[in-house]
Parts: sequence; C-alpha cells; structure tokens
Amino acid sequence: MRVALALLCAAALAGCSGGGRAAHGGAKRIATAGASRIEIDADNGAVAIAAAPATDAVVVTQAGSATAPSALPVSWTRRSGRLIVTIGGGVGTSQIPFVATGGVAYRIRYPAALPLYVRAFGGDVRLSDSRAPVQVTDAQGTVTVQSPRGSVSVDSGGGDVSARDAGGALDLATDRGRITATLAHAWQPHAIRLESGTGDIALSVPPGFRGHVDASAGSGTVRDALTPAARRAKAPPVWLYTADGSIAIGFSPGT
Repeated sequence: MRVALALLCAAALAGCSGGGRAAHGGAKRIATAGASRIEIDADNGAVAIAAAPATDAVVVTQAGSATAPSALPVSWTRRSGRLIVTIGGGVGTSQIPFVATGGVAYRIRYPAALPLYVRAFGGDVRLSDSRAPVQVTDAQGTVTVQSPRGSVSVDSGGGDVSARDAGGALDLATDRGRITATLAHAWQPHAIRLESGTGDIALSVPPGFRGHVDASAGSGTVRDALTPAARRAKAPPVWLYTADGSIAIGFSPGT
C-alpha cells in the first residue's frame, strides 16, 4: 500500500503541468534538451527499458500485444531539469487504481549517462545496461535489472525483484516476492540492502567479495557460504532480511 500511495501522488503531480503528446502507434523520440534526470511513468503493461550511450533522446516504441489496445498515449513534460515521460494516462486509464487493464508493452531507450526514475502502476519492468543511478517503484509486477553499473534502488508493492551482473550499490525491497541479486565479477565494495516481507532472498557474490554481512530470516533458514575473510567488518554493510522466507548467500556460478 505504501508504494501504491506514493505512485498515486506522483501521477497527480506529473499531470499538473503541460507537455507534449505523441500520436498513437509507431515510435516517439523525445529530446532530452538539457535534462539532468529522466522519469518514466508507466500506467499499464510491461515496459522494457535500455540505456543507450549514443543517444540524446528518450525513444518509446510500442511492442504490441494481441490482447491489448492498439496503442497507449505517450506524453511528456519538463520540470526543474527533469524530463517526465508518461505512458498511458497515469492511474486514470484504469478505473481501479493500480490494477492493469491492458497488456500493451513498450520498449524505451534513454541516455545511459542520465539518472533514471521509473514509476510503474501495473506491469513488469525490465531495465538493462544502466550506467547512472536508477530507481524503480512498482505497485505490482516483476522488476528485473540487468547489468547495471551505477546504483540501483527498487521498491515493489508485490512482485519478484532481481538484479543481475550488478556493479554498484543495491537497495532492493518487495512487500511480497523473491529477491535475487548477482554481483558482477568486477564489482567493487558497495552497500547492499535486500529486504522482503514475504519471500526468499538469494545473493551471489564474486571471488574476492568483502562485506560486513548481516543476514536474518524471521521465519526460515539462512545459508551462508562465505568465509570469515569475506565478512571483513570494515567493508560496506551488506544487509539481508526476510520476515517470512529463507536466505541463501553463495558464490556466483563458475567461481
């Protein structure tokens, strides 16, 4: 509920100022025009977002679905250095807030050098190749982050969360769902927080991993393959907690 209320407030604020609106169908290119941060509000359906080093625009393409409407509107506004792109009508497209009414999927490219904030109101989020910090809040749905090199923060109201080949700090939380995190072989020590209200947590670390590890499960087991040397107290904190589930910490496959 905390995530859902936050998303509702964000949608209301995003709709307060004018901006552009794309025609239905096809792709839309929205120039960043000096923006220092990209924000994406996704109303319904899954979105796949990829960071692109050689672009100065946000490009939105409708992927399509046999059961979805032919298109959702794409609009945008600029505010205080932020480019805010809305797919769908905020929470207004659904008569019941936070319940997806369509399966329309969009593919989005954005400049890799810019921080990204994604607010999803009902659908899965897939994000790949980010280089700057990213933040995702999702009312319901699976969140998958692939090969991030900057910090990653995910807060899900209900759904699995995973970060694969992560190179930076991680802050992953879900009210209901499993959390899976795999650190890149070139990962340098950063703070990590993995927290689930109901669900298992799995963390895979590379050779030479060092962290101040604190793992606890309110109802479940904790399996930890780390050596004492890997738990060096002066390293950044690595905190894992699930109220109802189990925790497994081990080394990445092939190590």
